Amino acid sequence: MHEGKILDNQGNILHNRATIIQNIVAAIDATQPKLFDGNAKGATYFQSKDVRHDWANYAARQVAEDAASAGAWWTALKQAGMSPDGLSSASPDDVYYPVFPNPDLDKWLAADASTLAGSLDEYDPGLQPRLLAVVGPPGAGKSFALRLARARCAADEIVIIPSGVASQLPLRDMAQQLAPDVTFDERWRSLDGQIRNTYAETILNHYESLAANNARGQLTIAVELEEGAYWQEVEPFWLQFSILCAQRSRLKMLLCAPPQDLTDELLTHEILGLSEPRTLKIGQVNSHIRTVSEQRGIDIETALTRAKELWDAPNRLGVRMKHLALIDAARIVLQVAHELSVAEHTT
Repeated sequence: MHEGKILDNQGNILHNRATIIQNIVAAIDATQPKLFDGNAKGATYFQSKDVRHDWANYAARQVAEDAASAGAWWTALKQAGMSPDGLSSASPDDVYYPVFPNPDLDKWLAADASTLAGSLDEYDPGLQPRLLAVVGPPGAGKSFALRLARARCAADEIVIIPSGVASQLPLRDMAQQLAPDVTFDERWRSLDGQIRNTYAETILNHYESLAANNARGQLTIAVELEEGAYWQEVEPFWLQFSILCAQRSRLKMLLCAPPQDLTDELLTHEILGLSEPRTLKIGQVNSHIRTVSEQRGIDIETALTRAKELWDAPNRLGVRMKHLALIDAARIVLQVAHELSVAEHTT
């Protein structure tokens, strides 16, 4: 759709297209999980069944091949009053999910694209580049970063685009998917560098036009660059696309789980920042404990004591499988909330 007016045969205004577009954007935005800020510092959280489902399903896949870890996980879920799908058995509408701080990502998402640097030699250590890669082992929050970015940006200030690895589309078809409103010449079939450059420039021009028409005048491009047999086919395109994107002051690009070869190339070009997993501390868990305690009328000191007991348990999942520390920390918050909410209602 394009902005403008819709007229009847007599030239009278029936609809203002800009108003229609705003309604569509609002409807799309309403389907996305919303972020909330708790009373405690750092206690940002989702209220979303989808987020809880994805959390539980991801954990189940990660522990599936280790019987002891799988047993510990299912026991912990039961103690937290949750079914295998991650929802409360007694209160399915209780869909609190804690988000733990990722300082590098949070700062980057909040920054205006125009204040970020196109290359590392342009800025001081306090500034970040326009390209940010979220890296780390499974469970470190790489895919979750896409959801977080989507929640922190207005609907018209972010595009989440496919990498082409799963679909295995030819380059022209992939380009058409990235920019549906652009017509790509049928003759552009070659995969040589000049054609890749033309596609990338054309798509970025399209994204810059989108950026120019939103309130902040910028656009975040987010993509999950999963590994796969087809990666070698699309890697040259994503390298060229990323290099060119770094030169666009209205755009910034979030690369989630980029394969190592792309990460190395972009680091060599000195245009990439890294968001790496940091050690999770109990203080970050306690921020959420304070928030849920205040929300549910639970004694905070009792809740903090119980959280420490669960945190110090020697065989908990986050200790057995260190890369699942974030997943297990969320479980601790939800388990404390469940146990003490039940206790409040039975006394």
